[in-house]
Order: sequence, then C-alpha cells, then structure tokens
Amino acid sequence: MLSRACGFESRLPHLWHRTLWLQPVSYRSGDRRQHGRMALTFVLDPPLTPSLRNQVVRLWTEVTNAGGAVGFVAPVTEAEVRPVAEAAFVGVEQGPDRLLVGMDGQTLAAVVFLVDNRFALKAHWRVLKRVMVLPGSQGRGYGSALLREAAEVARAMGLDALQVTLRDGHGLEGFYAKAGYRVIGRVPGALRVAPGDDRDEVFMWLDLWGPDVRGRGGDGVEAEAAEDGFAVG
Repeated sequence: MLSRACGFESRLPHLWHRTLWLQPVSYRSGDRRQHGRMALTFVLDPPLTPSLRNQVVRLWTEVTNAGGAVGFVAPVTEAEVRPVAEAAFVGVEQGPDRLLVGMDGQTLAAVVFLVDNRFALKAHWRVLKRVMVLPGSQGRGYGSALLREAAEVARAMGLDALQVTLRDGHGLEGFYAKAGYRVIGRVPGALRVAPGDDRDEVFMWLDLWGPDVRGRGGDGVEAEAAEDGFAVG
C-alpha cells in the first residue's frame, strides 16, 4: 500500500509525504518471531526544527556507537556530532542539498542527505551521505526502503545517477548491490579509523535509468545484519 499526501511545501514540485507499508514484516528475536505491518513515512526537506535537529544528532550518535560508518569512529558523543550535523543542515537550508527522513510514527527511523557536487560538470548526479537507520530496526526493511525512496526523489529531480561511498569492512557492498548499485572504484587504505587500521574507501554507483533498477531492492530481509544500525559515510 502506498499513500501520498499532497500539499507538502518543498523545492521539488509535486513531491510528497509517502507512507510505505512494509509487508510482511518478519524478524527473529531469540526464539520469537513477529509478523505485522509497519508504516514508514518519508518526508523530503522537512522543517529543520530544534526537535528534528536533535533527533538527527541523536540518531547519528547512536548509529556511530552501534558500529556504523557515518563520518566518526565510536565512541562518540552528541556534542562531537552536532557541529558536523549543523554544517549538513546549512547545506539543506541555504544550499542545494536535500534531506530525506523516514518516520515510524513519531520516531525518526531513517535519514539520508542527497548532496550536490557544487560543480557544473557533475550537476546530473548527487552523492548519498549519512545513510542511517535506527539501530535495532533490522527485519523491518527500513534500509532498503530508504534507498528506494532516495532513488525516487533523485528521478523526480531529473538526475541521472547517485553515488555512495562506503567504509570497507562493514559488509555493505552486497546490500547496495541488491538495490542496483555497482562498485566503480576503491582507494586502498584511504580511511584511517585507528592506528594500524586503514580501511579502503569504496565508491558505488546507481544508474537511475538503467535496466531493471526500479525492480531491485526488495524489503532488505536478505541483508538484515547490515541494517542493524545500517550506515555509510
């Protein structure tokens, strides 16, 4: 089931609140299995109220401390995350960047920034940054839904492609491949997360108008280990 509520004021005409009903929802917690319907509502460029800013900073901190690769190395505090988050908010409020959030009721469950390259020769594609879902939300398909929605936003913007950068060692390449992304490059040892621990920086690319791209992604059940605090830089 897909519902659209018009009237949301955005710089992208005719973009909407979209509520995705992810069915079936099935996940294992110990010996218990649960089934049901879980709604995730996406909003593009929501008002950056103090409350939302705090929620994004809190999620960013929790994802990092759960092992996610979103620009920091755990442990990290909200005070350390906030200046970086505020700089990202400026790019949305005053610049060409876009913010897509996914809400599970009143809870911020998913976030991604679609970042402009700020270079005319790269105006036809964007970079996904700070791709995050709520730690512990594995089994609900939030990560896959977030990638699909980001791709729909990008198509509505008239873009040709999306690029995402991964920190090697988090097992996310396969997850992105299911959403249609492919590896286009790798910089060996580019990211030093600790003395003696250098990680490759992996670049992946999604051709938004390529064959079968729209049909890929599923609900993310195959990659739920990656979705527990699913995050990339």
